[in-house]
Amino acid sequence: MAGVVRLVLIFFLFMLLARLVRRFVFPLIFRKATERMRRDMEERMRAQRDMQDTREEGEIRVEKGNSRASDTSQVEEGEYVDYEEVE
Repeated sequence: MAGVVRLVLIFFLFMLLARLVRRFVFPLIFRKATERMRRDMEERMRAQRDMQDTREEGEIRVEKGNSRASDTSQVEEGEYVDYEEVE
């Protein structure tokens, strides 16, 4: 009988501890993780903005895509036919 009471007491203590962890520890971990993700995202955005700002005013930059893709995308239009208007 004492073993059953001890088992129930341990179970309730475990449940109380689990509730405290969920209430205090998980939000702390979540807050730190979101803060870290926010800081990393800000750093990436800052680096991207700095990369764009390095060009001088009036500088033109042309980025070409894959040359293979552009070769296959050209459509042959056929041959030109000269015509005369009929009145």
